[in-house]
Amino acid sequence: HEHLGAYSIIGVKMGLRAAELLNAPQHEMTIASSAPAAQPVSCLNDGLLVATGSTPGRGLFSHSPGPPGTVEAAFAYNGRSVTLRLKKAYQERIRTTIQALLTHTTLEDDAYWQGVRELGLDIWQNWHRRELFEQVLPELENPGTRRKP
Repeated sequence: HEHLGAYSIIGVKMGLRAAELLNAPQHEMTIASSAPAAQPVSCLNDGLLVATGSTPGRGLFSHSPGPPGTVEAAFAYNGRSVTLRLKKAYQERIRTTIQALLTHTTLEDDAYWQGVRELGLDIWQNWHRRELFEQVLPELENPGTRRKP
């Protein structure tokens, strides 16, 4: 990945939280990421792979980009599943910090990458995985449109 950043760390924490919820060992959980394809949010996928060992080569990881602002992934293991989504408040904190960095630096400046690293380290040390994510419940069918058997 070549640098430490916010969304790769968020991906690690998301993968660890999902494994904790599903009691899933390394290299066993299937993951379907809905992170957008654009950086920096796409770096979530790198973190998910590192944390879980669930790689595309093992047939355990897939990515279907969601709309902008979608920072979520679905996890399954042993007949159980969970979908986790980064809470909007944390997305906003990351966005605000990165925007602030870009007001006085560019992607070519070492100061920008140092700021991104510091943000990643802050997330790793101070943002708890049990607080970062909401569990997405499956959408329930509208009772008014229920099909008859």
